[in-house]
Amino acid sequence: MVMLFKDYEQQILKAYEQKKDDHELPHGLLHLTAANLRDECEKKCRHSLSKLDEQVIRDFCGEPDTSKSCQTIIARFDADKFKPLINFLNRKSETTNSKNVELLAWLMDFPVRPGAKWIKYVEKNGIDNMPGEEKEEVNVEVKKTIEPIPVLSDTRQETSSVSVKLVSGNTGIPEIPTNQNTPNVVPIIKEHGHNKQTGKGVLGKIKDTSINKVASAMILSLAIGTSGIWWFLSQQTPPNGSCMYWKEDHYEAIGCDHRIPGAVIIGLDIELLKNFQKITMPDTITYASLEKVWYSKIDNKIEFFTAYGRHPVIMKYKLRPITIYIIDKYIFKKNTQTNNSLQVGTKNYSKV
Repeated sequence: MVMLFKDYEQQILKAYEQKKDDHELPHGLLHLTAANLRDECEKKCRHSLSKLDEQVIRDFCGEPDTSKSCQTIIARFDADKFKPLINFLNRKSETTNSKNVELLAWLMDFPVRPGAKWIKYVEKNGIDNMPGEEKEEVNVEVKKTIEPIPVLSDTRQETSSVSVKLVSGNTGIPEIPTNQNTPNVVPIIKEHGHNKQTGKGVLGKIKDTSINKVASAMILSLAIGTSGIWWFLSQQTPPNGSCMYWKEDHYEAIGCDHRIPGAVIIGLDIELLKNFQKITMPDTITYASLEKVWYSKIDNKIEFFTAYGRHPVIMKYKLRPITIYIIDKYIFKKNTQTNNSLQVGTKNYSKV
């Protein structure tokens, strides 16, 4: 089966419309505007990207400089350039540029991408065998076989006419058969060179170290696994509420039905909750902060933050990535000639 990029394009469009019908699209793809698409790209860039996905973003934005992060590239990208993709999704155009198709595949987490990889996969496996499709569940009956536990004998142990057999369906506990013509026999087991009588059966004094080790390992694994799951969930899920609000220099989780005077309650964003903070000591910023620090300048007040997003108080403003110019001018105070003072965060710095 020979496949073309046009087939890949139609498959991506079909997947988009299917997700739309199933209400599985993210906000930026469900409500198609240029700004929403750019915001959706910025949101996905906060997560780890494969090398292929990074290349898709750079190709779409026309940015060959690999030293710039994808988040920075998207933040500076002209939102109007998303319009051809919107026209394609709204069926206003029959086809679109391949870079738009690849970006859409990335936004939807299409299982086999980019196009060259999809074509190769389909030609080998067929279009009906795409990964991620539901398969018929097969129930496999596992039969447990209980092996008898070997009984170690002491070469110095006295010979006995007592025979030992395993009870069918039991877990390996031996049964001593009785005979009406044979008097009751109490097994004699030597321990450390001394003969001792016991009424506990042949295994009364034998320690099955293998079972003990397996049981201990299972208990330990269960304890570690439970602790790991608890830790993971505690990291992923905030302690309370599914909303958050800005508190001085960071976001805090809160119940959506709570009200705090002067605070704006917004929907919970785990990434912002964990990673978005205001830098209260701007003098710690250096050139090493490039690509790691973002800033806003509103009414001659400049503030610095640890992640990209909107200004937490005046949300109509988006943050910008810090540059060498900003560091020189507002952190190191280079080439400043006026006597005006510039407020940086909560501090006032005088320009020399």
